[in-house]
Amino acid sequence: MIGPGDNAEVCDICQARPDWEALPQAVRDEVGAMADAGAVWLAIERLRELDHSRLDSWDYTLMVACQNRRNSSGSMPRNAS
Repeated sequence: MIGPGDNAEVCDICQARPDWEALPQAVRDEVGAMADAGAVWLAIERLRELDHSRLDSWDYTLMVACQNRRNSSGSMPRNAS
């Protein structure tokens, strides 16, 4: 399990993604739950809708694909066990 203070490496793609943590907590919770449930495409579309399509579609895809790397505090994977 990765915890605070651990030096876990983040892949280049996840590091280059738009900042997931900058989104409102309610958006992260809703979209993250959709992605965790396996509805990744719907999560991407919902994120685009909630963010008023300000970014390129690829940016939203990266945000959803990489959001599982860190929880909202940025310290531990969402589904670490």
